[in-house]
Amino acid sequence: MRPLTETGNQLVIQKTIRRTVLAGYLLLVVVSTLAPLSGDMYRTFAGLDKLVHFGLFAGVASLLYWNLNSVRRPNPWIAVSLATGLAGAIELVQSVLTYRSGDLWDFIAGALGAVAGATLAVGAASLGHRIPG
Repeated sequence: MRPLTETGNQLVIQKTIRRTVLAGYLLLVVVSTLAPLSGDMYRTFAGLDKLVHFGLFAGVASLLYWNLNSVRRPNPWIAVSLATGLAGAIELVQSVLTYRSGDLWDFIAGALGAVAGATLAVGAASLGHRIPG
């Protein structure tokens, strides 16, 4: 096995950082969407929970694209599909929890957020401002 070059070491470090950020963010999304939280904070502004879902899954899709982009030029629909699948899985799990409730509109907000997040990530990459890392 050949030793890694300086560039090879940098790529390994970058890939590790990408994966760590993605894993940490996914953990945040799962915990925040499945934890027994009070809905009181959403009552102050109608639709706030939809904006939260939009933002959470925009982040998921952009981080997925960032990770896929480290290997090759990915199809952004892979990131959108995976993020949308996660949004759907979370809503299904919430629907069986006694302290949460699944919501079709939360899923739709998450899916739209996934499209927006992947679109922003593709735009950043295509502008020549490769996403750092």
